[in-house]
Amino acid sequence: MTHQEQAWNLIPTHQILPFITGTHFDYDAENQKYLCVIKLTDESTVIMPADDVEESHSKAIRVIKEMAHKNGWVLG
Repeated sequence: MTHQEQAWNLIPTHQILPFITGTHFDYDAENQKYLCVIKLTDESTVIMPADDVEESHSKAIRVIKEMAHKNGWVLG
């Protein structure tokens, strides 16, 4: 399967929202990257750098969907 065909990509975003406890964005001036920081109910934190805010958020959501799928938090 390619990245686009992974099962977790089929999980609707609304199914992972209950596992998110906080989100904020930051800017890493040294590396010139935006950071999306998402805290989860299992006390883990996803920090995703990217060239723009939307890309960092999209990448972080994909990582959380993968975590949700692999940990059995949601079906997908």
